Amino acid sequence: MKDNNNNLKVFVRNQEKQISYSLSILQKVKHLNPYPFFSNLISIVTNINEFFRISNLKNSKKNKDCLVLGNGPSASSLDIKDIIKFKKDGGQIIVVNYFFYQKIFNEVTPDWLIVRDPKTFDTTHKRIGKKARGLLEYLKINSNIKILSSIKYKKELLKLFPSHLLYFYSHEHIRFGNMTSLIFPKSFSKFSVFISLSFAQYLGFKKIGIVGIDLNYFKNISVDESNRLILREQHSYEDDYLIDITEQYCGIKNFLFEITKIFYDLEMFDKERIFNLDKKSLIDQFSKIDLKKFTNIS
Repeated sequence: MKDNNNNLKVFVRNQEKQISYSLSILQKVKHLNPYPFFSNLISIVTNINEFFRISNLKNSKKNKDCLVLGNGPSASSLDIKDIIKFKKDGGQIIVVNYFFYQKIFNEVTPDWLIVRDPKTFDTTHKRIGKKARGLLEYLKINSNIKILSSIKYKKELLKLFPSHLLYFYSHEHIRFGNMTSLIFPKSFSKFSVFISLSFAQYLGFKKIGIVGIDLNYFKNISVDESNRLILREQHSYEDDYLIDITEQYCGIKNFLFEITKIFYDLEMFDKERIFNLDKKSLIDQFSKIDLKKFTNIS
């Protein structure tokens, strides 16, 4: 990976502008917005069969272990032989987005793919089009991979993947409580890896190992001479690149506040069953061990 920001091209992230938060405003909130609950109820009623299907998966993997693999740099720290053995011993693997670029997936096929947004498959996009085409080709070859996505995108994904087994979860998120259920509004941030952790818990895996969820945003943010927010994006399968996120966050204070919330959100997940396989990770909510020790825990 390249280390000098001067050598990296800056992309502009065209995403919906984040709401500007302040702690004082949050502390004064007295009323809970009921919209996500009503919207969720409508989704359940209009897609009752889909919610019954995913309900049948609850605690169906009690006797198995699971690896949740993000695409951060630490994902490449795992020994391929250890992952192959993990799979042969009955372990399951949950992945997100453009996982297939990681070398390990030339040797091992994951069990579940989490896709939060169908834009992941946009083959016409200037920056991610090539990745999208590669992902579609990989999934075409490996039609046994099960896909989990938001019920909001049911129609688009059923057209894209008529041969895959698809499951859908509630699309709604709400900044209230500690709700991690796939069927009801979720309290955590809208990250694919959080959906992955929620899903792993929902399936009831005995142990859940995480890696590639680096969350190195505090290390990788900078403000240039024009006060632009520049984020260094890092993935295990490609060189670093820079993204201009100024319009998305409207200031460093909002960015740091949003990222801090991500670390608070991790408190919602099961500390007894989840183990962090990245010993250099900023995440301190879960015990840190290597994959071999993880597999040997009874």
